[in-house]
Amino acid sequence: MTPIPGTTRDTVEEEASLGGIPVRWIDTAGLREPSDPVEVEGVRRTQKAIDRSDLVLCLLDRSEPLTQEDREILDRAWGIPTVLVVNKTDLPDRLGAASLGSWDERLDVSAKVGRGIEDLRETILRLLVGGELPTRNSVLLLDAWERDLIRRTGESLRQAAETARAGNSADMIAEDLRLAYRTAGELQGIDISESILDAVFARFCVGK
Repeated sequence: MTPIPGTTRDTVEEEASLGGIPVRWIDTAGLREPSDPVEVEGVRRTQKAIDRSDLVLCLLDRSEPLTQEDREILDRAWGIPTVLVVNKTDLPDRLGAASLGSWDERLDVSAKVGRGIEDLRETILRLLVGGELPTRNSVLLLDAWERDLIRRTGESLRQAAETARAGNSADMIAEDLRLAYRTAGELQGIDISESILDAVFARFCVGK
């Protein structure tokens, strides 16, 4: 987070059930041409969230003219499993919604009055559960940073197993497991604090 107005670029994540199916929702600050280091980090986090998502909801405001930022987002959305969601259909159309091109999945909604929200829910469920998503994740591409995290996680787990086989104390085993837990969290974009690790390992009565 940052105290500078308009420059907070954190993603907000929440797990919620959709039709009885657990779904992790990620709200991002969007994609834009960064003008400072804070925005560079925000764009990086947004892109990382997109890369690890099964489905992207691209939200546009019908009551506002289409911006250059909107156009760039739409361009980037091609080839990604995306539902184009045009919100605020209860207001006059200043977006030029008819000129947005052809989308396999597009919904016009109004969050304020609830119009189209149930259709949006059903569309998301159909795509996630019905197997209609493009096979975008069938090929896994890893960068050097991700490969290093996987390697470090594996090494920590192997070390924990060797420590256990050697008959060493639970505290020594726990230290290797903590390292594996932390690097696995980093791989998923989760910053696991010491307090969380303490709570996890205390619950399993393993120690620090």
